[in-house]
Amino acid sequence: MSKSIRMEGIVELVDFKEAISNHEIEKTKLRATLAEAHRLKDRSKIHDELFSSAAKRYREFTSIVDDLTNACLKDGIVTDPNLRKFVFDYIQCDPYFYRSGYILEKLLQRIKKLKLSTGEKNKIQVLILHRIETRALRNFRNICRLIPVISDDDFHQAVLDRYRSKDENVRRRAEFALCYFR
Repeated sequence: MSKSIRMEGIVELVDFKEAISNHEIEKTKLRATLAEAHRLKDRSKIHDELFSSAAKRYREFTSIVDDLTNACLKDGIVTDPNLRKFVFDYIQCDPYFYRSGYILEKLLQRIKKLKLSTGEKNKIQVLILHRIETRALRNFRNICRLIPVISDDDFHQAVLDRYRSKDENVRRRAEFALCYFR
């Protein structure tokens, strides 16, 4: 899936959003099953075996998302357009599952020094605005560190608009993001 498809000199990039979404759904289901099995494991030997089985399924679960993440971290994203596309699809999807934030932090480190296209900048801007409006997880600071690279007047105005929000949490997150504008 991470190979480019060449058609008459044009490189067609793979869309990874569905794979990322499926990974998030499966990982979340496995984690919930594991938590429930853990809660019941002391009830009987069968429950303990069910817990062991759930733990094994959770530990052994992998998908193309894991392979692509590892490729990005090992090989970088400068030379492979599909790995670069995967990183920005991951940013756009902003998945939420156990350890997804750590993955995002590592991927963000890979894009710091890239020359970003307008579309790539826009995906990061949308992510920041979404996080301001909904939740600022522990990696919000890492995302905001990209503001000097991605900012433009419209984005700055959008963050200012959120700073004027009646919601105290939105205001606080917008204020934090405003600190990163130059």
